[in-house]
Amino acid sequence: MRYIILFVIGVVVLSCTKEDANLVNPPPPYQSIRIRLLNTVNSSDLISWGQRGNEISNKVGYLQISNPVMPPPIDSFAVEFFQNGVLKYTTPRKIRFVRETRYLFVAAESFKSNGIVDTFVVLSTTYGLPKKLGKSYFKFLNLVKDSVSRFSIVEGCPNGRILVGSVPYLNYPFLQTVQYGSYVISLVKESPSERSLVNIYKVDFEEDKEYTLFVARKQDGSTGLFLYDDYDTTTSALQELRPLDERASFVRVLNFSQNPVSVFKSPDLFLDRNIKPNFVSDYYSVPACQNDVLDSFVVETGLGTYGISYSLEIFKRYSLLVFDNQSKSCVYFIPPISSIYKFSGKSIVRVFNAVDTNYSLTLSVGARSANNARGFTSGEVLATNLMFGKVGEPVVLESGDLPLTLFSSTEPAVLQGTYITKLEPNSSYLLVIFKKSDGSLAISLVPDDYENGGISEISAGYFIQIVNANPDFANLEFEVSDFLKNAKLFYKESFATVVNSNFNEIIINDQKFPLNVNLDNLGLYVVAGNNDNIEIFDISRPSMGRDLGSYRRRFFNAVKTFPAISINYDSTNGMNIVKGLAYGGQSGIETIKLERKFSLAVMSEPDGQLLGRYNDIFLTFGKNYTLIFSGRKEKGFSLIIIQEY
Repeated sequence: MRYIILFVIGVVVLSCTKEDANLVNPPPPYQSIRIRLLNTVNSSDLISWGQRGNEISNKVGYLQISNPVMPPPIDSFAVEFFQNGVLKYTTPRKIRFVRETRYLFVAAESFKSNGIVDTFVVLSTTYGLPKKLGKSYFKFLNLVKDSVSRFSIVEGCPNGRILVGSVPYLNYPFLQTVQYGSYVISLVKESPSERSLVNIYKVDFEEDKEYTLFVARKQDGSTGLFLYDDYDTTTSALQELRPLDERASFVRVLNFSQNPVSVFKSPDLFLDRNIKPNFVSDYYSVPACQNDVLDSFVVETGLGTYGISYSLEIFKRYSLLVFDNQSKSCVYFIPPISSIYKFSGKSIVRVFNAVDTNYSLTLSVGARSANNARGFTSGEVLATNLMFGKVGEPVVLESGDLPLTLFSSTEPAVLQGTYITKLEPNSSYLLVIFKKSDGSLAISLVPDDYENGGISEISAGYFIQIVNANPDFANLEFEVSDFLKNAKLFYKESFATVVNSNFNEIIINDQKFPLNVNLDNLGLYVVAGNNDNIEIFDISRPSMGRDLGSYRRRFFNAVKTFPAISINYDSTNGMNIVKGLAYGGQSGIETIKLERKFSLAVMSEPDGQLLGRYNDIFLTFGKNYTLIFSGRKEKGFSLIIIQEY
């Protein structure tokens, strides 16, 4: 015991010698602060900053930045600016400094000055900004000494979205938040009489970083745009952005109409004539950023001539979609996917709804294999409540086979179609839902890099639901297709997916079960039996239809330990609903026009023993249901409710 005590004391003593000095004696706040100087006084003089008559920073020339320095060991002080070593200006108020912050002192001159520093701007980073949200932050400062001109930063071309507008000299708006990534931006000069484009630039904003963009007049008299990385302590923190000389976008035409189409860019640029039906053209190089009005296109189809305008960004690729639609617009522009979406071996999909209906559409992914404990994933949604003429947000998916279910975004939802296709890794796609000439719905999957080729529909698939109603296994392992293997279903669980039309076999716990598929049906398979004998029952049937004034239901008996069951309302003495339903049997379809809660009592036959009572069941009008009775006496019985379509 004595040795144990000595050992513990030794461990404690040794541990104490390793205490973090920063915790015991935390560094003073000023040690985490860095300050740099930007000289914007347009002269040949060198400027530095200091305090109490002493220069602290190194001297820098016009539009140059000093080395980062730590402030004096006080939390606030008045800043002094020296020009060629001579004190010229002292800030009228003290500047208070905050830990973990980067400061930029901008030495400047007022309108009354001529080459002498007599004013300043102090910029700082923002403490506590959220991280890992895909955001980047920037400030914009106007350093062009001109009392009548203002400058704006516009996303893309001058006709694009204004990021920062009409900033006068020595002003800067609030911190701007953008999605991180590469941007093409326009620097626009505004005066009382005109609005003109200075130049167009490309800028890369990294995630979670803060930047300062500033416009200044260079020593040769031209106007330049500069980018300062607020947290970069190297000499490359400040860079002049180079104007972009090439100003072209790229546009392809996807002709979903039944007639050839011709496309022009106003006023006089011909793109292509007689693009075949169901065809994707080449990507055409199109001049962009020519002025501050939208880019206009004219499309001639068999139904008429249509115009569409859009703000194109240089270097980016766009899709112009053409459809046969006499009642509404039939021409749509689809912008490129934002650079914030990364492949990383995956696929990116966007959905466009070209179906002119009075309801929106929802497109979901059926169950497919995944690297998780269940072995599959379900519930992925590509588009929710997508209205006619709209494109959904990009969705990043694992590549491989893609089972799809298309529903109306109504209550209740109506199954519109089931499809299956395949995604390639590191590829992006536009998935277009449209109506064919016969009125039926179809889906095409068009890669974003696809051009000069036909448009094909993806294959229709067979919709199936599988229910685990076998109580003797903690879970069952299913193989339904090449894209759904080793899928584990716990008792009373189910999944839905879409398989190829030649689907003819299910493997459950390494046992093969052949199936005969009728493609006119909606597949519903119930796995029952016991520990010794797994059985599967095919109770697939055509859709029960839909009636908003009622719901439809049927019952299925998955209990093997009794010859049959009967089902009453409320109790063993209640009104009988189903009588003599044998194991593996299903009742007829009932149409129920009274929407209310109800209770069920399930009895064994022939002895009438109560097996289970299920209270407050509520089924919704307009939907269809199969109620599966399962279990065994030792483990209890259950009622599994499956919605059908």
